[in-house]
Amino acid sequence: MNRSVDAYRDLLDKMRQGVDSPLSLANLDLDTGNVTKPGTYPRTDRTYAELLDRLTARPERIVPALLKKNILDYYSNPNAPIATKKNRKAWNRVTAQLEILQEMKAGPPEEWSPTGNVEENGHAGSSGAEEQ
Repeated sequence: MNRSVDAYRDLLDKMRQGVDSPLSLANLDLDTGNVTKPGTYPRTDRTYAELLDRLTARPERIVPALLKKNILDYYSNPNAPIATKKNRKAWNRVTAQLEILQEMKAGPPEEWSPTGNVEENGHAGSSGAEEQ
């Protein structure tokens, strides 16, 4: 865990110093500091399943293309020992939601907001209503 904390502190220090390079976060499991791979850490598997559930709850929303690709890549190996597979009902839900995600529109990050609201000009906006 110290490697993750140290790396995070280094990133924060660079931001405080105003280093001009864009912030780039590696796809690491922040609990272990290891590269994120399906089936290597049950908490990561549960988090991906929860993210997938939240995204597909509103299939009309626009999903950032890189996020969509990351999730589909995560689940791309049918033989990966993903913890969610141990619960048949949860795994069936994940597979159904992957089909929904596959059909969802993808767009650049600036077209997405956490509430899924997209203004007519194609940029994320707020409807003023809180998501329930």
